[in-house]
Amino acid sequence: MERKFDEELQELKKKIFEMISLVNEIIEKSVNILINKDEKHADEVEKKDEEVDKYENDIDKYCLELLARYQPAAIDLRYITSIMKINNDVERIGDLATTIAHKAKIIIKQGPVEIPQNIIEIKKIILNMLKEITEALTEINPDKAIEVCKKDKTIDEMYVETFRQIIDLILNGKLTVKAGIEMILSIKYLERIADHITNIAEDIVYMAKGESIKHKKE
Repeated sequence: MERKFDEELQELKKKIFEMISLVNEIIEKSVNILINKDEKHADEVEKKDEEVDKYENDIDKYCLELLARYQPAAIDLRYITSIMKINNDVERIGDLATTIAHKAKIIIKQGPVEIPQNIIEIKKIILNMLKEITEALTEINPDKAIEVCKKDKTIDEMYVETFRQIIDLILNGKLTVKAGIEMILSIKYLERIADHITNIAEDIVYMAKGESIKHKKE
């Protein structure tokens, strides 16, 4: 029984890491559509988001079946319940990234537009956060997870700075008002993606230590 449970836990881990990998691709492609003003990958993004939705349903069902069959305790119970929460955050990241691709298509149709360089840097930081959170989840390492949480403040600051840059581009006639609004929404979605990665980091700390760090300023 114990061996079977361990095998099924490994399968659960495999599923969540595959889902995170898909989301990483969606973020990369969606922001690149905006940066490169090239919408040819938009349909591909949509299909990958559908795959993410399927993973979310499968993982939720799988977790509930594990809880019902084995009634795990202590660290195994924390692991499964935390994966259910992480699963939801990963799916939301996929949705937000896919919406950026939709916004990018609208922006591109507005004619020549100037893209704030900060967007490229924000993408790099977010993809790095996702890479580090994957490592933290692999190792169930709370210290690595906490380091990821600290980067969320940098994204918040860059969001405010980029917002101002976009307003300046509108005022200087380098962006239409419509394109500017869609771009502001896009960077807001990137900021929200960073928030969801931070949620995952907090769940990893709980998974490892049984301690909630949500809403703790430090």
